[in-house]
Amino acid sequence: MGDTPFLLAYSDTGEGQTIVLIHGFLESHTMWDFLDLESNFRVVCIDLPGHGNSKKCPPISSIEHTAQCLKMTLDHLNLSEFHIIGHSLGGYAGLSFLEQFGLNGILILLNSNHWQDDEKKQADRLRVANLALKNKRLFIREAIPGLFSYPEKFPEEIEKLKQEAFEIPAAHIAAFSVAMRNRKNQLKTLKKHSKKISILQGESDKLCPHERMEIDVSRLMVDYTIIPNAGHMSFIENTSFVRNSIFQLLG
Repeated sequence: MGDTPFLLAYSDTGEGQTIVLIHGFLESHTMWDFLDLESNFRVVCIDLPGHGNSKKCPPISSIEHTAQCLKMTLDHLNLSEFHIIGHSLGGYAGLSFLEQFGLNGILILLNSNHWQDDEKKQADRLRVANLALKNKRLFIREAIPGLFSYPEKFPEEIEKLKQEAFEIPAAHIAAFSVAMRNRKNQLKTLKKHSKKISILQGESDKLCPHERMEIDVSRLMVDYTIIPNAGHMSFIENTSFVRNSIFQLLG
């Protein structure tokens, strides 16, 4: 299955039920600082290849390969019972992990989805990969503000995200963009494991429009919550709502 997996950087803090946190594209483990989950749980934060403290890892070849690296890392920690929360790209990795290895816990998709990119989005992913290799800083400066519904409200947070993203090697940005382009539709996984999956979706998330999600989940036993006053970066835009929703889901 895919390329040879390798260990990812991680942090391990707090006590209680174990939750594994997987950040999104151009982010790192620091995104979870907004939610302060370690006050109630044992929190294992993963840094995906090239991001955060995993800068020395080689680039991944696919979302499936990413999930295999996650499995190796969690096996290294001797974890057998845990929940997963994945933001955006982290949700894609979480779904692939669930498909390949199962999960003794709940998977929470935060501003993520299960569908495959359409042709227009696939072309855009390739454009992003090429732009990242040619002018990484330009791409990052343009991309990150667009993830917010009202970027003018969060200038400090956006600047911090940019500075962290500038540290990600261009090859890793390109590799993940291509991997997201090539990921498969996971509707079958959603159906098979519907009772293990919860979805938290931003009300005005342009990357994962809730109108499309509602069509699919309306036929399934999937717990689904719309996050008000939030776009793709809901953990910043409506922190308290996201945090409270996680506490309710995981008890």
